[in-house]
Amino acid sequence: MRSAATTTIERFWEIKEIEDEETIAEDDYCLKKRFVVRLPFAEDRGLGESYKRAMARFLSLEKRLEGCPKLKAEYRKTVDELITINHMVKVDERKPGKYYIPHQAVIRETSLTAKVRVVFDASSKTPNGKSLNDIMHTGPKLQKDLLDIITKWRTWRFVISADVEKMFRQINIDEEDQEYQYVLWRNNKSEPVQQFKLTTVTYGTASASFLAVRTLIEIANRCENQDIAKRIKEDFYMDNLLIGANSKLECMEVQEKIAQQLEMYGFHLRKWIANSSDILRAANWAEEN
Repeated sequence: MRSAATTTIERFWEIKEIEDEETIAEDDYCLKKRFVVRLPFAEDRGLGESYKRAMARFLSLEKRLEGCPKLKAEYRKTVDELITINHMVKVDERKPGKYYIPHQAVIRETSLTAKVRVVFDASSKTPNGKSLNDIMHTGPKLQKDLLDIITKWRTWRFVISADVEKMFRQINIDEEDQEYQYVLWRNNKSEPVQQFKLTTVTYGTASASFLAVRTLIEIANRCENQDIAKRIKEDFYMDNLLIGANSKLECMEVQEKIAQQLEMYGFHLRKWIANSSDILRAANWAEEN
């Protein structure tokens, strides 16, 4: 029997393509299709006033950043990037009924890319005791267990892995639902605090993982090659791809076809690791060219 939660998820789920000419970085060399999704709300969307708490959290963050110039520079760099590529868009007029998400800095010393991550707290409650995450479904499980995926991966003679670069941010949120993803920011204390809205799936929201995986499955559904579609559905764990084959040539071909299919929709695979230098060289060459 289908659960009420599953029915609600499907009712709120919408996915469509847009020609993403305006929202990609200037140095992107080709036009990509992007997906637009709706937030899977579970109940009444009335959250109450959230601006004051978000402002208090922002001023606390700002004080912390002022005390650590290096951290402030890294944090500002990340925010500036979001603004530059229109993943964070300035909103001039303050209107009631919006949900403001507080954000904070999380330092990741082991990260090979960004050492500082901007983390959004969609679990921040308003005075009525609810948060954005409280009124959203997290969505059903859509992928196999990690152990099953790794066990299958280890049966291949030749293997290769990668992850999708900034997976959540490659998926746009429907403009109507962006009203629930407002944030506050300013570069310097001498400036007025400004409001922005986040235009993509946001890390820290309860439905983010579900929306990302569901989009991945939709990309697979649109693939004409059924073997490649099956691998996209079964050989991913969140944004991590684990594929293999029993010959170098087949492994290279599968890697190339999966990368091409994902790239069509803005999902760029990176950080390739393989147990064959030939396969790794081919993957890196394809990525660079």
